[in-house]
Amino acid sequence: MAFPALPSRATLRRWTSFALERGAVIVLRFVDAREGRRLNREFRGEDHATNVLTFDYMEKTVRADIVVCVPVVRKRSTHPR
Repeated sequence: MAFPALPSRATLRRWTSFALERGAVIVLRFVDAREGRRLNREFRGEDHATNVLTFDYMEKTVRADIVVCVPVVRKRSTHPR
């Protein structure tokens, strides 16, 4: 699935490296509302799409997945609570 308004891979890598103090393995995944809802329901027990889900595997080297639900982020950025 493509989200043309996202920053480039190089920009995302640069932002991630600035945010980390040490080496890490990070998976940054962008999903639509359907996939965001499925993951939130499966892993958090909430039956709705949420803006961001994070999964930290609690290892010595940072290993984590970050799932960004693009439609929810866009909606919240144009209609803040």
